[in-house]
Amino acid sequence: MKNVRQGDILFSKTEKTAEGKPQERITIAEGEVTGHHHVLVADVGSKIIGDKTHFTIKGTAKLVHPEHDTIPMQSGSYVVSLEREYDYAEESMRQVVD
Repeated sequence: MKNVRQGDILFSKTEKTAEGKPQERITIAEGEVTGHHHVLVADVGSKIIGDKTHFTIKGTAKLVHPEHDTIPMQSGSYVVSLEREYDYAEESMRQVVD
C-alpha cells in the first residue's frame, strides 16, 4: 500500500521513521464544517509514534471518520497532506473543507 486517501486527506508512505512518544490515537484533522474528526486509532498491542503531519505505526491501526469508511492502516511511516484547491474568485490557494 503506497497512498491512502480519506476525504480531503492523503497519507503517503515514507522511509523516514517518525519520532516521539508512543500514542494510541492521533487526531489528524478536525472537520471545519461538520466538527467530525479524522482520527488514527492504534489496534490492540500497537502504537503510533509522531504527530498529525508525520507518523509511524508499529503494528496496525485504523483511520476513522463518521462520514467515511474506516480504513485499515498497516505498519510503516506516513506523511500527511491536506488537499488544496485554487479559488478563482479570490485568486488564491485554499485548503479543501471536508
